[in-house]
Parts: sequence; structure tokens; C-alpha cells
Amino acid sequence: MKWGKRLLLVLAITVLLFIGAAVLLVTLVDPNDYKQLIVEEVHKATGRELTIGGDIELSFFPWLGLRLGTTELSNASDFGETPFARLQEAQVRVALLPLLKGEVRADTLKFKGLKVNLSKNQQGVSNWDDLVAKGEPQAEPQKPPSPKEDKPALALVIGGIDIQQAALHWQDAQNGTDVEISPFNLQTGALAIGEPFDLKLNLQAVNKAPQVTATINLQGLVTLSPEQQRYQIKDLKLDLEALGDTLPGGKLGVVVKTDIEADLQNQTASIAPLNIEALSIKLDGEVKATQLLETAQINGHLNSEPFSLRKLFKALGQQPPPTSDPKVLSHSSLGIVFSANPDQATLSQLKLALDDTQVTGKIGIKSFQKPHIDFDISVDDIDVDRYLPPQQAKPKQAKPKQEPADTKPAPQPSTDDRIALPMETLRELDMIGQLRVGKLKVANLRMSELQATLTAKNGLVELKPVKISLYKGHIDSGATIDARKNTPNFGVSTRLKDVAMGDLMHDLQRDKAYIKGTGNLSLDLNTQGNHISTLKKKLGGTLNLAVTDGALRDRKLAAKLEAVISFLKGRKPAQAGEEIIFEKLTGSAKINDGVLRNDDLNLITALILAKGQGKVNLRNDTIDYRLSVALAGKDMNKKRFFVPITLKGPFTDLDYGLDLDQAAKQRLKEEIDEKKQETKEKIDRKINQKRQELEQKLQEKLKGKIKLF
Repeated sequence: MKWGKRLLLVLAITVLLFIGAAVLLVTLVDPNDYKQLIVEEVHKATGRELTIGGDIELSFFPWLGLRLGTTELSNASDFGETPFARLQEAQVRVALLPLLKGEVRADTLKFKGLKVNLSKNQQGVSNWDDLVAKGEPQAEPQKPPSPKEDKPALALVIGGIDIQQAALHWQDAQNGTDVEISPFNLQTGALAIGEPFDLKLNLQAVNKAPQVTATINLQGLVTLSPEQQRYQIKDLKLDLEALGDTLPGGKLGVVVKTDIEADLQNQTASIAPLNIEALSIKLDGEVKATQLLETAQINGHLNSEPFSLRKLFKALGQQPPPTSDPKVLSHSSLGIVFSANPDQATLSQLKLALDDTQVTGKIGIKSFQKPHIDFDISVDDIDVDRYLPPQQAKPKQAKPKQEPADTKPAPQPSTDDRIALPMETLRELDMIGQLRVGKLKVANLRMSELQATLTAKNGLVELKPVKISLYKGHIDSGATIDARKNTPNFGVSTRLKDVAMGDLMHDLQRDKAYIKGTGNLSLDLNTQGNHISTLKKKLGGTLNLAVTDGALRDRKLAAKLEAVISFLKGRKPAQAGEEIIFEKLTGSAKINDGVLRNDDLNLITALILAKGQGKVNLRNDTIDYRLSVALAGKDMNKKRFFVPITLKGPFTDLDYGLDLDQAAKQRLKEEIDEKKQETKEKIDRKINQKRQELEQKLQEKLKGKIKLF
């Protein structure tokens, strides 16, 4: 064993000599003598001025260390006198003896008062471009990776990192960004490869325009295993609080709790379990990623606990919208399953509960550069009226001045009735989707089995076909918005078939139905403009209506019709009811420049036949119409006497006109004309008869004379 003792003796002597040399080095060499040399070398390499204000302290045993006082690096030219970086104090120490065994055991790395100022001017030049340019190594041809050699791993242990009172200031003159992070504090426990260590970070960030101040606190247990390319943060907690006038309610708080793990060797990562709390909403879920170093694929899910939308509005600093039903917006929940990569994202399972309504479906976005959106949404049962504002009694308005039906309005469209369409967004929108609703109630109308397809591309938005079952019948409809030009065009096409008009109108008017019967309707409308008044002015299209076995509820019109019937029958008027029961009501109309023209209305009842013609001015909501009424009868070819009833005025206050005196004069005139015609025809018949008798007698006499010869 003599060789072992000799080896130990040699090592001991070597260590003693090494320590002795270190003591002599620290004693005899003053690093501050080299300040000027360091400054000159930095200037030569960067062109910047390095200022070392404090002393440089060296230690050698038992710690090989460096302690640096106040130090500044000047800014790039044309970026002012503010230093690029400033350090108040730094300390780095490594245990000397473990180095002899191939181990790096560093003391806590301490940095105090580090401040960095980063800037970019109006021309897009940053104050670090010169450093990058001078520090860029020349490109070398890439060599194929060589096989890994089995080398002993270098043991690395750091007592921790302690960064105190650091700051970062970022200014971008091109877009007006001005953000300052101060203070920035970071503390860790002892750092060792493959061993967990504590991490604590807190900072405050201030954005000047708009003014937003954010405070961030983060803590967790970190494990770094670079050899295995595995990295973990356990029990991560992120607490963010932001203040600013532009934030909802002036304040935003977010708390995130999770575990993060990344395995770069297998290109996987996970954030699970994930808990997020913000704006009174709690979300639970997880996120997983694969192919991290290639085309990253992300998958995950999030589910919320039940929450109140009313409380959410208040958390956002807003009052909840007024609703007809004060109980709505009180119970909601959200669940999503999602996947994404750098080019697209998909919500494959969307589940939304809104009070008593369940919404399910999926939404996909392809190509973030020019997004294409597709969706498929199903709603089980929703009463939209519950979410609309409560109805308020409208004050009685003065009767508007009547305008002839064919008169065009003089005033130009005002800006207060402008339709705020996002034209550029509509032109860029690329979307296709399906919407299904099991049961729907809106404007008190009850519908079911709604199916609609929405497509949008290059400024043309189409909602068609739209199929709805309602009131024992169904609707086939469609609508378009064409925003490809500066002035948008609108179109609507609707077909009602076998609809119970009485039930529909009863629910729509929230009263007794104005019209009853089985209705069929075709309606095609088109218009253009950016104002509601312009849309009315440019409105055009066609309408066809047919209602069978129905009734009209109009007390004023019923009274006028009873007056006409009693007049035509020559009896005293009876008590008129509220309804006019009919067998058939048909008619068609054309709409030009906001004026509807009808010339072929036919109303057939057991007592009367009525024909209508006239105009409805949709621009100013007025009517100028004439309904001609005659008694019904089996002989449809029999000539009838028609009595006119006029309807004039605004929709809200129609004036029904009936002049029976004039009708009586007209009837008397027609009767006199008929008598004259009958008398004339009778005289003509007698004259013809006498002529025929005389001709016959004459022929007989002439015939006798011919025989004498």
C-alpha cells in the first residue's frame, strides 16, 4: 500500500501548493489594475463605453469568486444618454476543491439593481443591432452530427439565483409601445441537475398607453434534467392582477394552478391538471402537446363550474342587460374539447348551458393567415323573448301628416338611422356552417325544427336554405347580404305553406288574430343602402297571398261592410261583429321604390264579393286603398253593383271612408241606364217584330201578283 500513501502525499502537496499560489495571487494581484484594459477591450469589441464604478473583488479559496460593483454599458449612438444596461452589484462564486473532482459547486448567484433599456426608433433600428452585428460569428458549413461519445457528466450544483430590484424598459417608436418592468425579483433554491428546487418570481409591468399596471407573482417546484431533456414545474401557481381604465371594470385578476412537464426527447409536453380562476369563473382541464420540435399538435379540454352571467357582467364593470325574465343569465356552464396546430384550431366538442338551454356543436378554423371558419351548432330549446328588454308602453304620438302613396320622401337619409355594417370584415369573411334549433320562441312566435345554412365568402353572405316548422305548416326561406360593393345589397325570399294564420297572428300580436285561416304566401324582396330610410326607399319585389276558410278581425271594416250589405239589400243595418268570415282571400303585389301596388285582391264570403286595389307606401307607413264590395250570388256572371270603401292614412290610425249617398246616386244612375237600355231593347224588339210582319205581308201580296201574270 506504499504507492497509495505516496499518491495521497503527492495530492496533499499539490493542493497545498495550489492553495499557496492562490493566496499569493489574491495577495499580490489587484484586479482593479486591469479596469482600463477591460474598458478598452469592450470598446474595441462593441464600440461602447463600459464604466466600472465600484471595485472588482476576487476571492480564491475556498471560493473562486468575483464580486463586481456599479457597472454601466453605454447606449447605441442616436439613442440618448440613458445607459443600455446598468448593474448595481453582482457576485459569482464557485467552490474550489470540488473543481478538482470535476464538480461545479457554485454559491448563490447574486445580481442586484440590473436595469436594461431596450429601444427601437422610427426607422425600425434597435439599440442592440450593433451588438448583434459585431457579435455574429461567421457562418461555417454544417457538419453531420457525430456519434455521441460516452463522456463523464459534469456535476453542476448552484446554491441558487437571487435577482433583486432588476428592471427592463422597452420603447418602440414605430408603434408607440412603452413598457417598463420594475421591479423584477427572482429567487431559487439550490440548483442541481435532476433535483427539484423552489422558484419564486414577482414583478410589476406598466404599459403607458393605454395605462395598465400588472402585478405578477409566480412560484413552483422546478426540476431540470437536460441530459434526458426533461423539464418539470410542479405546484405552479401564477397570480396576476391588472389595473387600468381600459380593462373591464378597471381591474382583472387571474389565478392559474397547474403542473407543467416537457420531454423534448419525445417531443411531448403537458399542462395538467390545469385550474384557472378569472372573472368569477373557474375552469378545470388539461393541455397536451406532441411533435414540439416539428409541427406542434395541441390537444386538451376545459370545463367550467356553473357560473352566473349576471355576476360576470358585474365583474367586468358592466350592468347586466335588462331582460324580460329577471331569472335568466343566472346559471351557465361551458365545456370544450379542442385541438390546434400552427395553422388551424378546432373545438370538436362544444357544450354550453344557458339557463334551461343546451347548446352543442363544433367550430373549426383553418389557416390563421386567412381564416376559413366552419361550424355545426345545435340548440335544443330556447325562448329568446326571455332575454329581450322588457316591453315599455310607448307614448301616444301625433298623427303624422298623410302623404300620397306615390310621393317620394324629400328628406335625405340621416346618420342616426345608419346601418353599421362591418363592410371590411364581411368582405374578408370565409365561413360555412349549419344551425339547428329544436324549439324556438322569438317575438312570441313558436317554431320548431329550424335548420339553416350560413355561407360567407368574398363579401357575399347567404343564410339559406332556412327551413322552419310552425303553426301546422312550414317556411322555406333565405336571405343574402352582398357587401362586395360600397353600397350593400339585401335580399329576402320566403315561402309559407299551409300555415294556421290565426294561431300565428294571435301569438305575434299577443291578442286576437287580425287574420285567420290556412295561409300560403310567397315573398321576394330586395333593396340596397346604408340607412334604414334608404332601404325603404329602394325596396322592391313581389308578393302573392292566398288564405282559405278564414276571417278578418277588423271592427271598423266589418261595420262598413254591414252598411254596404244593408244598403244593397235595402234593409236596416244590423249589429256588426268583429270578424269578417271569408271563404277565400287572394291577391298579388309588386313593390317598386318602397311602394307596394296591388290591383287584384279578391275577397269571397257567403254574403259579399270584394275587389281591392291601391297602394301601400312603406317609406312613410301610409295606405291609399279602395275596396269595392258587391253582394254574392250563385250566378257569378250576373252583373253586380259594387260599393267602394276607402282606406287611407297611417298604419296606426286608418281612416275608413264610405259615401252611401254617392253610392245611391251611382246606383240610381246605373238603374236608370239599365231601364233605358231595357226600354231601348224592348222598342227595338217591337220595331223588328213589326218590320218582320210587314215584310211577310208584302211578300205574300207580291207573290199573288206574280201568279196573275
